[in-house]
Amino acid sequence: MNGKTAWKRMLAACLMLLMVICLAACGSENKDAGTTESTGTENTTAATEAPAGDKYVNEGESFAIKTADLPEGYPLIPEEQFKAAFKGFTDGTITTASTYEDIAKAFGNEGIAMKGIHYDGYAYYGWYCEKDYLSDTKTYVLVTFKVNGDTLNYYAYSSLGITADDVK
Repeated sequence: MNGKTAWKRMLAACLMLLMVICLAACGSENKDAGTTESTGTENTTAATEAPAGDKYVNEGESFAIKTADLPEGYPLIPEEQFKAAFKGFTDGTITTASTYEDIAKAFGNEGIAMKGIHYDGYAYYGWYCEKDYLSDTKTYVLVTFKVNGDTLNYYAYSSLGITADDVK
């Protein structure tokens, strides 16, 4: 065996070992308190469950909710109020110290709990404007919260149909 072939085999063996270590790390059981694993394709934990009492819930796996799929009775937020609340994300008024209650107060409405989207330790809520982004999709802001017991702390947001330029 020449040196070039041996080098390639050694590199392949190292890469395979690295892949096995990565897979073992990803597949290891989480030892945190309150953690359980489902036998399905998604990993859910007690920590990902938002505090009980959500008034509006979406069980789907997408936050781009069509108008017809909004939870019954969800009051769409007037455009000017929606823009004023959204501005808090762009001007730094809403920070990681902000809670679900702070953001709901800014929008003047409770968010829709996105129960079909699960990541350990996070909860997702959407706020929807009366303005249509597309003919059948409402303008929205999806907010990611870090779950801390019964408290939801703001972590990040994404939006559709509204940008920082819209609220300058």
